[in-house]
Amino acid sequence: MNPLKQKIEPRLNLSGFTPEEREELIATVLNIVQDKIFIKVLDELSHEEKAELEKMTEGEYKDKLRSFLQIALPQFQKIIDDCADEVIGEFNALRA
Repeated sequence: MNPLKQKIEPRLNLSGFTPEEREELIATVLNIVQDKIFIKVLDELSHEEKAELEKMTEGEYKDKLRSFLQIALPQFQKIIDDCADEVIGEFNALRA
C-alpha cells in the first residue's frame, strides 16, 4: 500500500460511506495531497533543481525521484506531512 495512503486513510472521517465510496474519497484526497506536495516542492526548488527533476520524471530515473527530493529539500518529509494534515483537516471539517 502507498505510504501516503496509509497515513491518510485512518485519519479521515469516513463513517456512513460504502466501501466503494470510501475508496473513491481516499483516492480523491490522496490526489489532492499529492498535488499540494508537488506545488510546494516546485516553490522550494531552484531553477537547476527543477530542470533535474524534470529529467528524472521523464526518464529512467523515476525510482530515484524521492531520494533526489530528500536531498534537494531536507524539509521534504515535513512538506508531505503538512500537506496531508491540511487536506485531512479540511475534509474532516466538512464532515463535522
